[in-house]
Amino acid sequence: MDTDVLAQLMDRKCEVLEQLHQLAQRQLAVVGEGGQTSDLLGVLAAKQGLLDQLQALQRQLDPYRQQDPDSRRWRTTRDRQRCAQVSGRCQALLGEVIELERRSETQLKSQRDRTAAQLRAVSTAAEARAAYTARPGDSQRSLDLASEA
Repeated sequence: MDTDVLAQLMDRKCEVLEQLHQLAQRQLAVVGEGGQTSDLLGVLAAKQGLLDQLQALQRQLDPYRQQDPDSRRWRTTRDRQRCAQVSGRCQALLGEVIELERRSETQLKSQRDRTAAQLRAVSTAAEARAAYTARPGDSQRSLDLASEA
């Protein structure tokens, strides 16, 4: 039955979203720990694979979005209720993933801003050190080889 395929797709979507949720939690932990860039890149690469799978599932689910849910024929009422529960779980997981992504982004921006401030401080300190260590007259020590003849 057509609804059997729908239920299988929804189950698979939920599995992918659960894996994506776990990776989003891992990403938040790596960012929060100020983890290595390689760790973060590994998490992001794994997430990209899951996002690709989710996108493919969404395309497969597109025809069902055009249907009236009340007109679908299910084997049992229980099957329909289960699919509705899975759909609700998918929505909840997606909301949680989006929130975790938002928190990761906020933390990354905060780290970026702290790093930029530290770099500015180091640059300013280096400029000050260079100014103090410069010998008087260094800027005027040049040999004029021009002649006026």
